Amino acid sequence: MKYVIFPALALALAACGAETNAPTETATIEDSSAVDVAQNDTGLDETAVDTGTELAPAETPDYILPQAKLQAWADYVELRDFAEAAKVWRASETSDARMPEDIIAARGPYSEILVDFADSEIEGAAGSEYYETTLTVDAITRDGQALHFEGPITLKRVNDVPGASDEELAWHYDRGSLALVPVTGEGSK
Repeated sequence: MKYVIFPALALALAACGAETNAPTETATIEDSSAVDVAQNDTGLDETAVDTGTELAPAETPDYILPQAKLQAWADYVELRDFAEAAKVWRASETSDARMPEDIIAARGPYSEILVDFADSEIEGAAGSEYYETTLTVDAITRDGQALHFEGPITLKRVNDVPGASDEELAWHYDRGSLALVPVTGEGSK
């Protein structure tokens, strides 16, 4: 009987001791770069979690980021693939409006195109989000003429409302006024 009570008593004491020995404080350790890293009770590095930004948490899908859509368009324009650039905006849409890629393509053919756009903020209004930025396009035609296009461009999408389709949630071209600006100085003919 002495041997039966002893294991039961040992288990009871171990269970009581586990509660009193649980870590309750946050520890600070140093990594190889000598920067303090906070750890929680589980030992996981909370500072290593990629939280993204206020406007775009880390797990935000690319279709929600207007910069990703605009960069995809810019990549096709730089490759001089204006048909694919048009698909970025209006894959299932037909429009008679002159799109930015149409304005650029009309002055070609090109030997080089560089597209840039300024960083901007997403703004919301009445169930929609807008992203307006300044677009600049520097190009060299095959005959060596330097061209510079510049103007505002606005992307729009439906806000995250119940029942919105993926197409409505995706950023698309809303409006813009890309204009050819005279190039002065070196590189112009």
